[in-house]
Amino acid sequence: MENVKDLGRNGSIPLYSQWEILASLNPNGMAGVFVLLKGYIDESVSKDMRIFTLSALVARGCEWVPLAEEWEAMLADVNVRLAASGRKPLRRYHAAECNARSNDFEGWSKDEQQELTTALLAIINRHPLKTVSFSIDLRALAKVTSGKDLIGSAYAVTTLFLIYGLGRWIDDKNVNNDEELHMTLIHDRCDWDEEMLSRFKSLKEDPQFTYGRYLTTIAPLGWETCTPLQLADLMAYENMKDAERRLDSRKTRYTFQKIYENESTGILNRTIGPKMLQSLGEGFMKELRLPDVKIQEKAARLTCQAVPAAQRRHRKGARWARVRLPISCCFTGLSA
Repeated sequence: MENVKDLGRNGSIPLYSQWEILASLNPNGMAGVFVLLKGYIDESVSKDMRIFTLSALVARGCEWVPLAEEWEAMLADVNVRLAASGRKPLRRYHAAECNARSNDFEGWSKDEQQELTTALLAIINRHPLKTVSFSIDLRALAKVTSGKDLIGSAYAVTTLFLIYGLGRWIDDKNVNNDEELHMTLIHDRCDWDEEMLSRFKSLKEDPQFTYGRYLTTIAPLGWETCTPLQLADLMAYENMKDAERRLDSRKTRYTFQKIYENESTGILNRTIGPKMLQSLGEGFMKELRLPDVKIQEKAARLTCQAVPAAQRRHRKGARWARVRLPISCCFTGLSA
């Protein structure tokens, strides 16, 4: 057990390290080869409420311990420098706040912000990772979900696409048809935990979804005890900004380009826009049984200030229909 103690600082074992060690054990003992993939999921929403992105950052289970430790060490060094100059320490890295230089990042210079983000991206780029990300045009979604909770609907649709995309990606890579290849998913805790779980189950239990055998569980955790969610937050934010860039025909962001060009980091990102929503059809959207809102809000009036109120509407005991899979037509070139 001495080697296990070395995983933590000062002889302690971080919560995520204990969890990773247990989760990486082969349930079949020494029989066969058991490969565990771990995916961490987070969302990002644009300031103007135009883009909602749900993104998963995936790696082998054994990769996450050194990844998280390098990340924590980097932030610890930053906090030492901040304390030495009498400035507020960081509780965590949050991409949107870092980019806007708000909250914990208030008073930071643009150079400091870019230097930290570049250093954290370098940590990510040192490890073999895969990002699967789906963004949705919220204004287009609002037109086909009148009277529904817009953010809850975005979670519902993108969760389906994300789970399908992850399953399809694993299957494409599983050239040896290895039955002992599995993925567990952790997402950042939110008011739509039940929504995401319901969509996960609806796919996994659907006989048409043949990739369900690879996916084991999906569960919520908080960034306070799960460092990898901070990495997922950065990737979700960068994919959201890239979806904005594609809509506005802007140049690729420097940070996203650094990720995209790295050989060890693979990226699949898609945007669900008006044409794709139309191709799915009205029947598909009705079958999803998207969550209702108690207070009707017109999409044209939704602003950033409207989001917190919407996020507080938590639904319990919802029942969902088994979802058919017309989304499979949207995954051309998924393995790229």
